[in-house]
Formats: sequence, C-alpha cells, structure tokens
Amino acid sequence: MTEFRVAARRNEIAGGAMKIVEVAAREIVIVNIGGGRYYALANACTCVASIRAPAGRLGEGKLTGDTLVCPVHHTVFSVATGAPLSGFNEMPVRTFEVLAQDGLLAVATRSDTERRFRNDCGFKAA
Repeated sequence: MTEFRVAARRNEIAGGAMKIVEVAAREIVIVNIGGGRYYALANACTCVASIRAPAGRLGEGKLTGDTLVCPVHHTVFSVATGAPLSGFNEMPVRTFEVLAQDGLLAVATRSDTERRFRNDCGFKAA
C-alpha cells in the first residue's frame, strides 16, 4: 500500500499555480492546473543527469496549462507524466500521486516510477 503524507492545503495553491514542498526528505513541486486537478513532480530538472549541468528548480519555472518549463534549461515537461515534450532533455521528471481530500493535499512518498518498478519486478507495493 502506498503511503501518503499531507503536503499542503488545497487553498494554498490557486489554479494555475504551484508550491514547493518537502515530502519524505524530497523536494517536490505540487501543481494545480485548475478544475481540481493536482500533480506533483520532483523539483529538480533531469537536465542535470543528461548534460551534467546544474539542476533547474522546476517550481521556479513557468507553468502554462499542463506544462512546466525548466527555468535553467527551458525543457518543457508534462506535469501529468513528467515526460519532456520539447527541448534537448530526453529524461522524464519523476512524478508522484496526489490525493485531494478534506481540503488537504497528500503526496505519495514514492514516485510513480519507483512504484511501477517495484510492481513490475514482483515486489509487493509498499
């Protein structure tokens, strides 16, 4: 079973806005694209791994609809999947499941990628 931790209140993140939080010792950016749709991504751009450059903090980037632009490398990422949509970076950003309930936003302590890997390898989801 996936563990969730309360990370913010829903009213702290207006539609079209985002907030940087810490969950399970990870810096994560929670994005509200409006219509009650919230997403969470690792706050570090993956450009650092692909070109060995300083990581851009995605929570300081530009949010346009359901895409987020790295403020350093200008790679455009899908907030829903973490996939790079344009730019030179080919590595996706880790995403995290978000639950919105009772005015609170809770974020999974493991990324979607980590959970899929554990399940694909026959491990019991934790």
